[in-house]
Formats: sequence, C-alpha cells, structure tokens
Amino acid sequence: MKKYPLVCLLLLTCSAIHAQEKTPPVPATDSVSGSASEAPAKDPLAGPTLSLDTMVVAASRVQESLLHTPITVEKMDSGMVRDTPSLSFYDGLANLKGVEMVTSGLTYNQINTRGFDDTGNARFLQLVDGVDNQTPGLTFAVGNLFGVSDIDVESVEVIPGAASALYGPVAFNGLLSINTKDPFTYPGLSIQTKFGVNHIGEADTNPKGLYDVSLRYALVVNDRLAFKFNFSRFSGTDWYATNYTDVNLSTPAAQRGPNDPAYNGLNIYGDESARTIPGVGSVSRTGYEERYLLDYADRSLKTSAAVHYRVTKDVTAIYQYNYGEGTAAYTGSNRFSLDDFKLQQH
Repeated sequence: MKKYPLVCLLLLTCSAIHAQEKTPPVPATDSVSGSASEAPAKDPLAGPTLSLDTMVVAASRVQESLLHTPITVEKMDSGMVRDTPSLSFYDGLANLKGVEMVTSGLTYNQINTRGFDDTGNARFLQLVDGVDNQTPGLTFAVGNLFGVSDIDVESVEVIPGAASALYGPVAFNGLLSINTKDPFTYPGLSIQTKFGVNHIGEADTNPKGLYDVSLRYALVVNDRLAFKFNFSRFSGTDWYATNYTDVNLSTPAAQRGPNDPAYNGLNIYGDESARTIPGVGSVSRTGYEERYLLDYADRSLKTSAAVHYRVTKDVTAIYQYNYGEGTAAYTGSNRFSLDDFKLQQH
C-alpha cells in the first residue's frame, strides 16, 4: 500500500454575496399566546425550528414526503451544503449514513453504499437534475469533477442500496441524485470564494495554494420565463506519491533497499523490469519517479446555462447546457491521469 505524507490543509471560505436571492418560504408553526398583559415566556433550551416534512424525489421519481418513502433516503439540503466543513459539498457526503468514499486526489472521489467499492465504481449511479453524470469512455462518474458548484446545489439525495428497479442496472450499489436551484425560486447573484494551503512542511515541494471561485446568476424575466448561469473554477496541487520502498519480491527482505541491484521502487516506474546477468545476479533498469511523469497541478472548470419556461403551473420546460473540463489523478490497478478531460451535456 502506498504511503502518503501527512500534510496540513488550511481552508478559508469567504462570505458569499447574495443579491435578491431568496429561499422557499418555511411553513408557519403553531403557537399559543397568553393575555395581552403577559410577555411570552422564553425557553432557554429551545433550539431552531426543524421541518419534519422533508420532500424527496429519488425514492420513487416523484416528489413525496421523506417520512412516507418505501426505501431509505439520505438527504443533504442547501443549508447542510453551505455549512459543510470541507473542500466541497461532495467531500461532505462521506458524513451521510451508509456512505463510503474513496478519495484518490483533490478532484477525484468515488462513492459507494453497498457491495464492493472501487476507485472507479461503475455500479453506482450519479445523476445531476435527472441526467446521468457518467463520463463516456470510463463507464463511471468522476466524482464532482464535471458536476455542480456548491452555490447551485439545492439538495443531494442518496439511496444507500440497490435502486435498479427505478434507475436501471447501473444503480446496483446505490444512487446519488444532485438537484440544482430553480431560477424562479432562487433569483439573483451569488459569489463564493475559497482558498487554502497544502503541502506544508514537505521535503519534496514548497507550500501550494488552493483556489476555488464560483459564480451564479439567475434572472426571472416574467412569470413564465427565467434564466440562470453558473461558473466554477478550482485549481490546486495534488498530493505527491513519494513512497520509494523496494517492493522487489525476488530479493530477500533483508537485502532490499536503494543498494539492491534489482531495486523496484513503489512510486518509481520502469524499474520493474529486471534481467539476470551471469556472475552478477538480477539487475533492474533505472526508473522514473512519479513526480516527473504525472501532472500534480489539478484543475476543474464547470459552467452551465439554462432556460426555464413554465408551460403550466405544474409543468416547466428546461433546456440546459453543461460543460466541464479538468485534470485529476487516481489509483486503480495502477496510477492513472485524466489529463485535460472534457465533458459536454445537453
């Protein structure tokens, strides 16, 4: 197993700017008041009002109460997304009940809820507004590399188990459904910035900065027509793989190390090929350290534009265009690099 150095990550989030953005109205709660001369008593143990009638869609593909769903659904609302103490809301999904996450890099995460996990989980379905977010050619979703920015997420619903009856064989291990904000309900301008530092105190590199900027703008033209636009840009330096332990199985453990003629370093490539020389023994060729082969400068760009037209009170026609590109490194049977990968969806 490769060992990665322990580093310190400092993340600071600036306050978002909201102009004319509003949230759906909260249902009024019943109250009991005394006579006009009496001041209402204050309960020192009273906390914030919680809504128990949470609505979900993923359970049966129609909106229904979470309390009445036939299956278990874990939900993260916009408030939980905003308060998640992590690099993005996607990292915070690991805190939901029954969710397991494999993190291979800053921009690459894989979620699983049932069965065998993998660094490329093709048995777990990820939807964004009902559209499959699977990357063509890879047969699995690449985390949130081509997904949604934090400020446009209204809710996230997770079915921690088989959902093939409703969503097909890809949802064999579970389902993740990300729902974005409706421009009719959330108009206005929102800006969010995050920045941090990693690689602090490492011998192989100097401290590096992390930068995440997101912008969302929604405009309601009239009661029937609305637009929205999203832009998100992330850049940072991923973790360096610098484990050079000799893993050559043909050499006795006591003789392994930098002086082994058949040295095969874990994060060194090209030295796994060795030949036996008469009178000398097994000798390997000189390999290349991973840091000279892999681009650790991760980046992610996500943009989207949508037009919403209300045909009737209950029916809305939506056209949305999503474009994403990014670079990421992940670990499978070997180390892989997604270099300048692009995804477009209509």
